[in-house]
Amino acid sequence: MRYMISLRLLEITTKQKSLPESLNSLQFLSLVQCGNIEYLSEVKQGYMGLRMLVIGDCEGLISLFPFLKCLTLLEVLCIDNCEKLDLTKVEDNQEEFTPSIRVLILSRLPQLVAVPQWFKQSTRTLQHMIIRGCPSLTELPEWLPNLASLKLLQIFGCPKLSSLPEGKLFLPSLRFFEIWECPELSRRCQPEMGEDWHKIAHVSTIKIDNEFIKQADN
Repeated sequence: MRYMISLRLLEITTKQKSLPESLNSLQFLSLVQCGNIEYLSEVKQGYMGLRMLVIGDCEGLISLFPFLKCLTLLEVLCIDNCEKLDLTKVEDNQEEFTPSIRVLILSRLPQLVAVPQWFKQSTRTLQHMIIRGCPSLTELPEWLPNLASLKLLQIFGCPKLSSLPEGKLFLPSLRFFEIWECPELSRRCQPEMGEDWHKIAHVSTIKIDNEFIKQADN
């Protein structure tokens, strides 16, 4: 692998317990069905240029740190079906992690109780946030209303999520808001009557339980 000096994209499926040597040119990394990797702890120089990281079906994965901390250029993070992954397991100096994530997808993560605080470092850059199939998620972060660039927010299959956080100016750039299979949150977001309706009334397209409540003109 060390001879592939211009490699940009790499997909790894392995039974090894650690990542292989990588390259300075690598920008896209996909880890799929790497069941024996528990910690992404070996920070290799070659991964520091990553802009997109996709992790799926890694049933043994417990933590992304300290590997993730060094990905300062990361723009897209997608994590799916990692049943043991605890995104709150970070080092004490998590404030040093300053990513510029634009797209965040968290899917089928049964350990996810709350969106980790370290995503707060991307409040100025995050544009798309998708959370789905996280049955233990009970709340959205208090800094969510401060995501000034967020254009799309989708939340599916989070039945314990009961409300949107408070905020004087709630997601001013939001253009598309969708929730599905979140019973209490759906009730609170109903037009006019819902307690959280005033937080999303400015959004041009709103879809609740597979029904368009508002739809932008084409």
